[in-house]
Amino acid sequence: MSIQTLKRHRQIPAFYEIQFGSLFYALVLCFVFSHACLMTNPISSQSSRFSELSHRVIGCAIEVHRELGPGLLESTYRDCLAKELELNGIPCQREVALPVLYKGFHIESGYRIDLLIDDDILLELKAVTELSPVHEAQLLTYMKRARVHHGFLVNFNVKRLKDGLRSFVL
Repeated sequence: MSIQTLKRHRQIPAFYEIQFGSLFYALVLCFVFSHACLMTNPISSQSSRFSELSHRVIGCAIEVHRELGPGLLESTYRDCLAKELELNGIPCQREVALPVLYKGFHIESGYRIDLLIDDDILLELKAVTELSPVHEAQLLTYMKRARVHHGFLVNFNVKRLKDGLRSFVL
């Protein structure tokens, strides 16, 4: 693409019209635009870390489902997934209490987050015939109360785990 075409489409400011040779010019442009992208998107490294963590967590869930198959209790999948996460070096907490704040009082109502991964990802596990809207509402409520922005609803009672996996972002 020529400099005139880039200028016409406003992809390059006029002050970058350095005529030192195409290779030097291309290197300068790559350097300038890569730094501009890094400066305009400071959370890119955080989101890539999060994306990597999500993929690793999903991989662990798939491994548990591959090993056990459908038809077991939710607590069995929870304990096996926690062990698989531990084996893969992913920190998680099981059965995290989620108290209800009512008029300034913390009330222990028995709500529990199935798995909290590295304080960043909430997993709500199910072993049901079919996920329903109430399961999604439960996960979203837990995410809001725990102030966690990403959650997965995982139903292990399916033939292929990808059919029982839903991702939510607040």
